[in-house]
Amino acid sequence: MAESDVNRHGTSGLPSSSVAADTKAATSKPRVAFLLKSARRRRLASGDAIPSEFFYGYIQLRDAGWCVDLIEQDDLGVGLSESVVWAPFNWLSDVFLGLHLRALYQLAGKRSRRRLADFAFVIVAQNSLGFCLCLLHAIGVVKAKPVFIVMGGLDTAIRGLAGYTRRRLLSHAVAASLSKGETAGVADRHGIRLNYVPFGVDTKFWTPAPDAATADYVMSIGNDSHRDFTTLIDAWQPEFPVLKIVSRIVQGPVPSNVEVISGHYDLVEISDADIRELYRGARFVVIPLTETLQPSGQSACLQAMACGKAVVLSDIAGLWDRELMRDAHNCVLVPPGDTDALRRAVRSLLADEVRAGVIGRAARTTVEDDLNVEAMTDSLSALCLREQHRSDPI
Repeated sequence: MAESDVNRHGTSGLPSSSVAADTKAATSKPRVAFLLKSARRRRLASGDAIPSEFFYGYIQLRDAGWCVDLIEQDDLGVGLSESVVWAPFNWLSDVFLGLHLRALYQLAGKRSRRRLADFAFVIVAQNSLGFCLCLLHAIGVVKAKPVFIVMGGLDTAIRGLAGYTRRRLLSHAVAASLSKGETAGVADRHGIRLNYVPFGVDTKFWTPAPDAATADYVMSIGNDSHRDFTTLIDAWQPEFPVLKIVSRIVQGPVPSNVEVISGHYDLVEISDADIRELYRGARFVVIPLTETLQPSGQSACLQAMACGKAVVLSDIAGLWDRELMRDAHNCVLVPPGDTDALRRAVRSLLADEVRAGVIGRAARTTVEDDLNVEAMTDSLSALCLREQHRSDPI
């Protein structure tokens, strides 16, 4: 209830006990820690304009008056990189227990326990850390309950011997997926219930260009293992305009009308503002993917849509929301791995700039209405409040 609502009810003769109850409800938000990869705090402190989606609601909850803290892996001494000493133990523990032993050891240490001690929930968006926190919470070492945003690959991760452990551990977290496709698929295949949280991008940062001018190139971007740049390059014809690919994973020679730009989020090889300008200048954007249940390509696709661009996207099983992502309305969906279909989709948009513009404007509206960082924050905060209500004594 907003403060103005409390004041208005208080002057209308509502019993003071009711006002007190409403006030208590408004101020009883749980304390929440966000455990994220390193480099986030540095980006905040830089003073540069940055998109907020990869803070997963930390900025929005902080600004809304929640008691939140941003904790990076380095703050807890939590490293996931291999070493000669740890490598064999990590491999064995991962195969047989489904856990990263080094991360488990570090999260169970005094340094981590002290840092997390005062929080009711810890939001984590990294699978290795998430499963470790589930175990430590289950045995009472870490009091904060994990709000575990699984970052793709869960269908594979919960199979086999290690998968048995991981399936059991998920019951000790508020487990969430960023994809309706993955949420339904994991439930159907494994009987595991995930909460759906709509991933959303920062519509104040990712915006269309002030003018309608575009350059004569098409753009693609991404570094995850499900990017299918091989199919995209095979589909690219000599008569097509320049294709700019922002990625570190493109291998081998490329045609003369394909330009590869090295880019990585954590290494800041290319700035967010630079990526935004590339989106804005492109005629449209192509996100080619191999078949997967995880929501691969999600952030890049929504960023481009927020910039008012039509996106040609592989129609994977993990497509995050089939009700919102509508072929020929706010995107163009093509079968994954189908070179001919991808080539036809590209050729069609190149031949019809008006159609590409209409799809791009509808794409921007979809992100503004439903797939933005505020919607993601609202969903995560609702999960925390619901779980807190469940655990409160009656």
